[in-house]
Amino acid sequence: MSATAPCLSSAPASVFKFRKAAFPDYLSAYRAEIEQTVFSVMAEWQPQFRGAQWLYLATNSAGFFMEPVINERLKLFNPRNLVAVRADATTAGMALSLVAFTRLGCFTGDPVFYTAYNRLWLDAMDSANANDIKRLIA
Repeated sequence: MSATAPCLSSAPASVFKFRKAAFPDYLSAYRAEIEQTVFSVMAEWQPQFRGAQWLYLATNSAGFFMEPVINERLKLFNPRNLVAVRADATTAGMALSLVAFTRLGCFTGDPVFYTAYNRLWLDAMDSANANDIKRLIA
């Protein structure tokens, strides 16, 4: 991605702490764009996330998302659809990552982001918190 999309946060990636984990091969070239876009959505939905640690996860069906390292449920508020959900780490990570992949797909037109979205969507809808995820990203 040569140009920075207008939805991306201006916060430097160094503000956030990361755990090291493998990035899926098909997305590895887009790591910076994915991280920055997830942080942008994260800042919109829950400003207190700033400084939180994030963990990359690969799910059973090859869906990929970034999950916050939190021990308790936290309140996510999507200002675009005015929905608030008290979410655990997996629900938060899936919802934020789905929105990030949608934005990246729209701004870049690159089919790799639609592939990432579709793989994650299948996992998200099989999860116990599918209804909360759908409410957040609607």
